[in-house]
Amino acid sequence: MVTLGRPLHLGTLYNMRSDKIITAVTLWDPEILANNTILRKQPFTGFEIIAEDSLQNKAHALGIDASLKLSLLGGLIRVSGSAKYAEDYQRTNHETRLTLKYSTTTHMETLSMKHLGKGNLNHPDLHDIDLATHVVTGVLYGAEAFFIFDRTVSNGESKKEISGSLRAVFDNPIFKIDGEAKFDLTEQEKKFVDKLRCKFYGDFRLNANPNTFAEAVKTYRQLPSLLGENNENAVPKK
Repeated sequence: MVTLGRPLHLGTLYNMRSDKIITAVTLWDPEILANNTILRKQPFTGFEIIAEDSLQNKAHALGIDASLKLSLLGGLIRVSGSAKYAEDYQRTNHETRLTLKYSTTTHMETLSMKHLGKGNLNHPDLHDIDLATHVVTGVLYGAEAFFIFDRTVSNGESKKEISGSLRAVFDNPIFKIDGEAKFDLTEQEKKFVDKLRCKFYGDFRLNANPNTFAEAVKTYRQLPSLLGENNENAVPKK
């Protein structure tokens, strides 16, 4: 289950019927949880271009399953961070949109249940009340970011051609983090990207959100370093 920016940690109680995370209490004390936590590295980095702006595409990009999507539509879930992307839609049909998704995972934390069974609960009274349906025994850490680029389609312009030009810009190696790719655009491409508006939704702490294409490229290249030297800024993802 994806967190969607919600405070999901080892030992957290969760009610699947109401899609609510219970943060006030846990079955075990923090020290017990820490002593029974197994950590393993799980490095991964992905790059994806999203051309459609439908709820179905947004749900797929965020890893939301059918039941969680219904809860999101019903207002049962309050999202934050990169998951705010799900709430952003095009305002008019006179725009074309393309979204760049950056995702990374760093490590996985799991509970060793050998010494954490029913007979070893610090708060056994919680086990028998109808408070939660599940307890979190594994958490994947990482971060995601969505860069949304909108471009107004003027009279006389073809929305299909504008979309194609936008896609061509995104295929430019300037978005590759590895190596020293230069910000190398033709004069025509520069005029095109100057008309782009950018919005950012992410799990990263930025001094300021990018508003232009150039600012977005600069921010995108900085994302790995924003996780911290020891990935201490990674957040629970699922």
